[in-house]
Amino acid sequence: MKPELLDSHRRVFDTIPNSLRAVDKLEPPIQIDDLSEAIRSSEIEPQLRIGFDILGKQDYGGGILSVILPNLRLEAVDDDVLQRLIEEDRSAPSYYTLMLATPKRGIRGLIGRARYWLEPKAKRMRVEVRRAIRG
Repeated sequence: MKPELLDSHRRVFDTIPNSLRAVDKLEPPIQIDDLSEAIRSSEIEPQLRIGFDILGKQDYGGGILSVILPNLRLEAVDDDVLQRLIEEDRSAPSYYTLMLATPKRGIRGLIGRARYWLEPKAKRMRVEVRRAIRG
């Protein structure tokens, strides 16, 4: 999750009375035991576009409510607070997207596959060079 997005969620969370909160501070919604959490979700679409043509894309929710509600004492939340959170969620960016894509073909497909193979290696080399320079 992008830091500025979490900051905006924290600003909303901080307006909720302490008596309704299950936690003191809103933490990033990361499940540590899930290996897929190592993938930066903001990088998925740009990476997909390297080797695929996107035929369709549809966002489908999972905004601010999916981050804040699990951190509240839901039995204590009244309708006014819930309505306010729903309104915040309607204007929040979506976390979930469905995409329909097909592999690029011909020279475009070849270039995409080459980039998928080369770019991680180049990234790793930059990390190793920086590490070697630092000592």
